[in-house]
Amino acid sequence: MLAYLKEAAVDVNKIPESPWVKAWRLELEAKGKAEGEARAVLKVLSARGLAVTEAQAAKVLACQDLAQLDAWLRAVASVPSMEALLGIPSAS
Repeated sequence: MLAYLKEAAVDVNKIPESPWVKAWRLELEAKGKAEGEARAVLKVLSARGLAVTEAQAAKVLACQDLAQLDAWLRAVASVPSMEALLGIPSAS
């Protein structure tokens, strides 16, 4: 479909979307961003050699609060342990 629209010289970014589709798209984008930030937190912890249990990793991956994930991502470089990281409140 996208190839057809490109051939027809239609700017796919200017095609109107219904409010339902827009809300769905924004929700998926937010979930994707949260998952990416959660994975980044876990990668930094792994790179630092800090132990992370499956339950702790699951808690980080389940988090959808972008403010909390941002707080963890900012702190992950200097926290002494995973337990200390999970005790950090979000900035908001």
